[in-house]
Amino acid sequence: MGRVDELIRQLDSWKDSEQHEAINALARLGDPKAVPALHQTLNKSHESLYIRAAAAWAIGQIGDLNIIPELLDALESNHYDYGYLPETILEAIDSILGRTSPDNEKSRAVYSRVVDKLIQLIHEDPRTQIFFLRATGVAEALGRTRDPKAIPVLIEQLRQDKPTSIATAAARALRYFNDPIVIQALTQTASNKNISASVREAAAKSLRDIGNPETKRRMATVDKLIRQLQSEDAKTRRKAAIALGQIDDPRVFFPLIRTIDDSFVIHDNYEDTDVRIAAARSIGQIGNANIVTDFFFVFDRCGKALKKPILDAIYAVYSRTSPDDEQTRAGIFDALIRRLEDESKSRFSRAEIARALARIGNPKAIEPLIGILENKQEDIELRKAAIDALCTFREQRVIDALIRGFRDVNIARAAVEALKKLRDKRAVEPLIRIFECKDGIRESDYERALAVEVLGAIDDPRAVPILVKALRDKYERVRMYAFEAIPPFIPTHPDAILRLPLQDRNLLGRLIQDAQNDELLRELCKKSRRKTRR
Repeated sequence: MGRVDELIRQLDSWKDSEQHEAINALARLGDPKAVPALHQTLNKSHESLYIRAAAAWAIGQIGDLNIIPELLDALESNHYDYGYLPETILEAIDSILGRTSPDNEKSRAVYSRVVDKLIQLIHEDPRTQIFFLRATGVAEALGRTRDPKAIPVLIEQLRQDKPTSIATAAARALRYFNDPIVIQALTQTASNKNISASVREAAAKSLRDIGNPETKRRMATVDKLIRQLQSEDAKTRRKAAIALGQIDDPRVFFPLIRTIDDSFVIHDNYEDTDVRIAAARSIGQIGNANIVTDFFFVFDRCGKALKKPILDAIYAVYSRTSPDDEQTRAGIFDALIRRLEDESKSRFSRAEIARALARIGNPKAIEPLIGILENKQEDIELRKAAIDALCTFREQRVIDALIRGFRDVNIARAAVEALKKLRDKRAVEPLIRIFECKDGIRESDYERALAVEVLGAIDDPRAVPILVKALRDKYERVRMYAFEAIPPFIPTHPDAILRLPLQDRNLLGRLIQDAQNDELLRELCKKSRRKTRR
């Protein structure tokens, strides 16, 4: 039995890792005999989504035009699959179309049916979620066919009333057609200021690519780098992932996502983690909003080491998205909020999401973050992460929530440090009321001490009489915090010091003098010890 036959038998293994090894090995060997077996694996509904996606990818590496109708059937049967199986099937179709062309009557008939089916797919109801998930792949595949029937269909997607993601994908797909009608349509789109900036930019890039001999070479380079992502050598995979981050080509997205996904990782070690981080950073450099849904899917499954790099990449995509594209930005933001509030997600994931929301800076994140801060059933570290994130927002409701945090010993210290970091003068009056128990609640001495500590960090003259009063407090910690806080106020707010009653000024003078004497005594002791050593 040959090597290919052994690997085909291995596809029936009950171990995912062995199936992955077989699929990758068959893709590297490139024997067309493996295509029917890989197609069977793709169609097995009991197999995991990730094994089936891997099989689709492998078919794209070694299949020919004859397998495309079966891939289209698989695409329809997996119409509502979650994850990126539909996109991986479309990527396989795109890969086959990119390296083959119809050279006889039979293949031309297959090609024509493929084009008709892709045109049908792109005309589906754009309100369905699956349409948005597949649209970029369909547009790219139509472009790859280079069939004149695709031109009017793709040009139609450039209209102003079409979704931005679809129009952008169509603009990039039109780069495959060196046709006067295409050039005219792209020129009009690139100069139409009523169209989204991302669509105009895609049209301008396609105009530069059409007829450019460098374009064909660049596409060949992309194909080579994508193949290198499957190399046995971790350094080769990492270099390929980094290089793909310098190439603005939509074909690189799903290969990079597969590189990140735990399900496709065979060499689970620190070297492979470096490869996956490099892939995440590359997507952050060149990715667009069309990739975010699948990126979130990988985020939900990946380990701790990949959480922050993936969120960094999502934030980079969000930052590059035009502020005019409110729908796309809102989609990314809402996806983050859903995961933040989903208690089934890990504490680590939700904490990283809180930090990502802080970077985005949308005030709509404030209430969900406050909800986590005040929920005593939540993990303490997650609540502290919510506090850190809230420091981004300088709003009264944030200050009030942090001050309420004094009442919970588990997060009180984090709330204090956040308020000291903010140094917002709007916190002064609420803190004074806590110290003087003016809200009808008998605050604990611990809370009053925390209020004094924060007042000492906020450079506001209203705090001076309170700090002096705290010097006489019966609670030692209150007196200690007040004593440490007072000195910086003397040079910065002398008027507030002079307005104090005489007895308070005398008390303050004695304390300052005692502190200076103590400092002088410590200095003398140091000098004495140095002389003794000599």
